[in-house]
Amino acid sequence: MTTQRLTQAYRQTPWRTQFQWIGLFLLGLILLATVAGIYLSVSAGAAAVGREIQQLEYEREMMAREIADKRTLLAQLTSTGQMSKRAGELGYESIQPGAAQYMVIPGFIPRQPASLVTSSTYNAYQSSLVEPRYTQSLLEWITEQFITFQNN
Repeated sequence: MTTQRLTQAYRQTPWRTQFQWIGLFLLGLILLATVAGIYLSVSAGAAAVGREIQQLEYEREMMAREIADKRTLLAQLTSTGQMSKRAGELGYESIQPGAAQYMVIPGFIPRQPASLVTSSTYNAYQSSLVEPRYTQSLLEWITEQFITFQNN
């Protein structure tokens, strides 16, 4: 009998079902707003990082242009014409190759020309640096171990 009264009381109050539907609708709306807020937050962060990357790329391009400008300026300053002009301003004069005088300085040892080493000389040099145990192949080592084992 008490269940009958409860169902009858529940049927007599339709506002309860309306509150349930309104509650479910509001819960869905809150969930939708939360997902939209998270999406906007992530999108805003990605946009900020993207903008920072663009700024860094712009700065890199500007530095590359500045480096190219400095290299161009260096090339202009060290060109033959500019160097001859600056040498003239400093009092240097051009001479003919036959007019040069060379001085002999006792005890001076000039630079030695580069020596191209032949492969046989290189191999002899290399073999003197490397210990024999490091030049032995695996097959030679196995053979040596086998002979040592047989002799014992």
